[in-house]
Amino acid sequence: MTVADPYNRPARRNHRPAGVDHWDNIRFRRQKFDRMPGVTKTLEAGYMKIARRYSYVQANRALIDAEKTLIRGDLNLAWDDEQVVRWCKKRADEVAHIVATFSCEASQVMQVLKILALYDLEFPDRQVDLFGYGPALRRCSCEQWWRRQVRVLQAREVEEMARSWRLVHDKGQIYCSHNTVNRRRAQKVRNAKLLSQLNATNQVGQEYLLSELADLQVSNPKIRRSELMVRMRGFEDLAASQGRVGEFYTITCPSKYHSTNKGGIPNDKWNGSTVREANDYLVGLWSRVRSALARRGIDVYGFRVAEPHSDGCPHWHLLLFVVPSSVLACRSIVESYAMAEDGTEPGARDNRFKAVSIDPARGSATGYIAKYISKNIDGHGVHDDLYGHEAKSSAVRIEAWAACHGIRQFQQIGGPSVTVWRELRRLSEPDSPAPGMIEQCRQAADSANWAAFCVLMGSGRGQALQIARAADIDQATGECLSPVYNRYGEPAVDRIVGLIGDFETVLTRIWTWTVERLTTAVKKVKTKVVPGWSLVPGWVCESGPPGPHLEFCQ
Repeated sequence: MTVADPYNRPARRNHRPAGVDHWDNIRFRRQKFDRMPGVTKTLEAGYMKIARRYSYVQANRALIDAEKTLIRGDLNLAWDDEQVVRWCKKRADEVAHIVATFSCEASQVMQVLKILALYDLEFPDRQVDLFGYGPALRRCSCEQWWRRQVRVLQAREVEEMARSWRLVHDKGQIYCSHNTVNRRRAQKVRNAKLLSQLNATNQVGQEYLLSELADLQVSNPKIRRSELMVRMRGFEDLAASQGRVGEFYTITCPSKYHSTNKGGIPNDKWNGSTVREANDYLVGLWSRVRSALARRGIDVYGFRVAEPHSDGCPHWHLLLFVVPSSVLACRSIVESYAMAEDGTEPGARDNRFKAVSIDPARGSATGYIAKYISKNIDGHGVHDDLYGHEAKSSAVRIEAWAACHGIRQFQQIGGPSVTVWRELRRLSEPDSPAPGMIEQCRQAADSANWAAFCVLMGSGRGQALQIARAADIDQATGECLSPVYNRYGEPAVDRIVGLIGDFETVLTRIWTWTVERLTTAVKKVKTKVVPGWSLVPGWVCESGPPGPHLEFCQ
């Protein structure tokens, strides 16, 4: 998807066509603003910016383009969330009526495709080959499925409109628009409200609100930051023991992916690419780099951080640990692929790729990347960002930016499975510890020793421990029961139940939890239950139920 660029139309500055009354122009734009109430402030700011820089004619054309983008038939992407919810219920009921009316599945699919095409939504046919069209039609009959699709579409279209109007830059609405920040804040409020209304009960009668459990998981910014820093420090200790050195690379997209230059000046080279398209460019670039490194036999591990420029265009920071003899080859490979596209354009040599060798005498590699991790989570320990804005307020905008565009902010490169690490931390210390591989890995995880864990586990497909999954297990007999199906009639992903390794198996999730919505009467009498397991400072709980994934809280 590319975005229409209102700045790429030739027009005379401050030109007003003959015969057009000033008040007619005011009434015209007020009419457009009233049709898109949820983004009025964004429209007003963008309209005046274009009008002052070019002309009211061009601003009016941009307003018409925005209306075509946001209003699609009876769906208005400028609605507030309550209006979106009501609209989604109507569409879900409409599809359900089609499924009940037409007896032929092919006719049902054709009718649903026509509805989805009106709103530029994709048909969910990801497992048609295995399960037919039944699950896909049930998704389209589900109100929650419509909510997820429309909310994602709404957030990204409004944000890309703000970028195309050059509202997102270091002198304006930095990293993302105010509308996206407010939308993300409202979503978190909805999530918190829902979690506070859901109660989890296990087979021995323990009860907790999901809001209590969520604070104990990596969804908690403090715990997330602590875990990342421990793993990063562990990689550094492991590299030191192996005689490796640290390399810090920054990769930036070509200028055609940037909507503005420094100071919010419109970038004439911008081709209308979205934030996701820019990030896809970086993903593809890194995929080619990994293949090239593998062909040369260069093994690396470390971390990758994705963060936005002031105009929302992503760039990547990579901290990699490499053997000294491969440093020059590794740097050369990354640079060659970073400069492969538009590498001869002005400024490319200075801005597209930067490399820094980590000198232990001047500071640790973990300390070098710590500020990048912190300012992209909650701003802890960072005073100001690169543009002079308060780090904590910038972190809120960066998190909203990542959530809006579905960008993974942090990614481990190489090393063992972090899922195994987290499962091990659920286990309590056994009464008579056995010297098996699971117990050795548990002790490393329990002491937050990521370096020792890496040595014990290995990496790649031959790791010492593997995740044990089962659709459902009888806790008394260990028997695998019938597979569990989701609400759409598809087999659910087998849930994690334990770990397997070195000819031994251990269950890490011994509780079966039933989640129910609390009634008003129960809420009034319910007292807060303090979790019965210990919490290591800055880490996830030692044992007990996992916190919910906030993604489903729509």
